[in-house]
Amino acid sequence: MVSVYTDKGELLVIGVTGPSGPSGPIGGTGHTGPSGPSGPSGPSGATGATGPSGPSGATGATGPSGPGGPSGATGPSGPSGPSGATGPSGPAGATGPSGPTGAGVTGATGPSGPTGPTPTGQVFLTAAGGWPSTTNGCGGPTKTEYGTNDIDVYALAFDKDADEFAQWTLAMPSDWDGGTVTAVIYWTYGAGGSATETVEIEFSGRSYGNDEAIDADIRTGAQPCTDAAIAIGDVHISAASAAITLNGSPAAGELVQLMAMRDTAADNLATDLLLLGIMVTYTRS
Repeated sequence: MVSVYTDKGELLVIGVTGPSGPSGPIGGTGHTGPSGPSGPSGPSGATGATGPSGPSGATGATGPSGPGGPSGATGPSGPSGPSGATGPSGPAGATGPSGPTGAGVTGATGPSGPTGPTPTGQVFLTAAGGWPSTTNGCGGPTKTEYGTNDIDVYALAFDKDADEFAQWTLAMPSDWDGGTVTAVIYWTYGAGGSATETVEIEFSGRSYGNDEAIDADIRTGAQPCTDAAIAIGDVHISAASAAITLNGSPAAGELVQLMAMRDTAADNLATDLLLLGIMVTYTRS
């Protein structure tokens, strides 16, 4: 006999079968009885070790790719997420060294251009507006008619043999700068004179301010104005005299007395010089 314990701890005694005798004839198959209830399953035996895998078969050829399907529509963009907070600023770097101070070297100043001429003004003194000086005065003013066309002019006649004088009074314009003046004589001559003979008239003057004495020097600083005869009865216009510095303290608007003298020792016109007028040129302020 063989003793066996079940998984419930029960003892089973199994008898040992002896040797079989010869088989009798096979009887007919009896009816199968009903199956009895299955006994409880015995415990599973331990799983044996897995045998080695057989070699892999060769990979079959890859079939052709099918046509790609159409791309689907792009979906709407999702909302933007909130911006992240700005991080703190990093520390400022060290300040670099300052560059050299100051602009470049200033170039040399160029030379000044020439000064332009000072603007001038003019005053014309007629013979009719002048008069002979009381001492050694000239003749006139005398009106003379040039009869063909009835032209009447006034002239002051300066003799050829003695120095004679004439004077004018005028108030200088308000734009006079008080500087020097020049004189140009307008003149003619009559019978007795000849072309190329010369004449000379000297000019001088004085400027008077308020409360200055009238009886004061007028002759200092006289300057000559010379010219040459052309023809009897023609108008003669001389070149300008040298600059004449008026006596006194010249200033704009002051009263000026001018004096003209024929210097017979310096000319040789053999007749009277007939002075028609004087153009006085002054500098403006």
